[in-house]
Amino acid sequence: MEISKNINLRFIFINFPNALNIAIPIILIPVVIAATGIVEFGRIIYYQGYISIALIISENGLNTIVLSAIKEDNSNQVVFHTILIKVLLAICLFGVMILLVPEDDIVLFSAMYFSVFGQALNVSYLYVFQKREGFYSFILLTTKFILLGVFFLLKIINILQYALFLGISEFLTGLFSLLLSGHFKGIICNKIDLPNLKILALRGLNFSSINLLSSGYSISIPIYLKIFSGLEITGIYGAIEKIYRGFCNVTAPFNLMLLGERNFVSVVDFFRMRQVRLFFAIFISVLVLVGFFDEILMFYILPSVNYKIFKYSFLLSLIIPIIVFFSRMFVINFFIKRSLEHKLIPIYFLVFAVSIPTHLTLIYFFGLIGSIFAVIISELICLYKLNNFYRINF
Repeated sequence: MEISKNINLRFIFINFPNALNIAIPIILIPVVIAATGIVEFGRIIYYQGYISIALIISENGLNTIVLSAIKEDNSNQVVFHTILIKVLLAICLFGVMILLVPEDDIVLFSAMYFSVFGQALNVSYLYVFQKREGFYSFILLTTKFILLGVFFLLKIINILQYALFLGISEFLTGLFSLLLSGHFKGIICNKIDLPNLKILALRGLNFSSINLLSSGYSISIPIYLKIFSGLEITGIYGAIEKIYRGFCNVTAPFNLMLLGERNFVSVVDFFRMRQVRLFFAIFISVLVLVGFFDEILMFYILPSVNYKIFKYSFLLSLIIPIIVFFSRMFVINFFIKRSLEHKLIPIYFLVFAVSIPTHLTLIYFFGLIGSIFAVIISELICLYKLNNFYRINF
């Protein structure tokens, strides 16, 4: 079987980015905290809450929507319109968000915001469509490792340097993915087709609303923690989140690749596919190993913080990726596969409405562990509503 048709190898290639999103923080966070302190690291995590909101809105759901709309004869035009929408949204959001940032932190925030423009230029979805995930992973690996080398070559490590690494690495990855896609000239030479641009933007808006409603409560946690618990707890949460969020992100590319497979009629039918069972077994095994070696891992990442303070918060957080796996299974392979993403809005609106007061209450009274419990409760409500809606209506 050719590599391009082998879903297991494609999954390995496409998940290099997500593996790096787990590995790089494990490498960098101890260095940054040792040089700047947990409070300064907490400042980065606090602003990443705003950056995460900008990423969701500017992405506009298009990275997922495009995969169900793109075809060989329209790929350049669809990609051109996708980039145009995302860049315009990124510019508008920057103009709004910079007004919320204190004058002393404008340079820091601007450095981090490069990642939003990088995401707007990134055409990883085109590589998935072309089944060239291996080449995209090569681009990302090369870019990240070169910049990682530059980061360590600089003798003086400060928080702005770390912010620049976060922003510039994403920006260059996005830019190189476009330049080396093999379609660069065809993409940029397109003309704006307003009717198609409008259709794509509106369909993306539906999914963007879903993403914001489904993720807004969790990506806002650093903001809540900074307000109620201070930057030190925010920094500890940021280290924990890098791990559990990294595992959550691993599940998205796998489900996206299955968009090109047959229609699944139930969860049992979904798990009849050998690749699904294999992925899930490996996924659970790795989470169990991380939980088993938790003390070693977290002592390395946060050596200056007493692990007993956040041990149970970290262990509980490893439940979140399992819940998210099943939620993404429903969203991508049951709803989006059938172009029913508009049906998700009332579900996520309810989850969002319940989650905001839940998050605020638990974080206010219980701090760090309250934030983890809040995410778990929200994700379980979301999964229950998705499963219930699909079971009743289909």
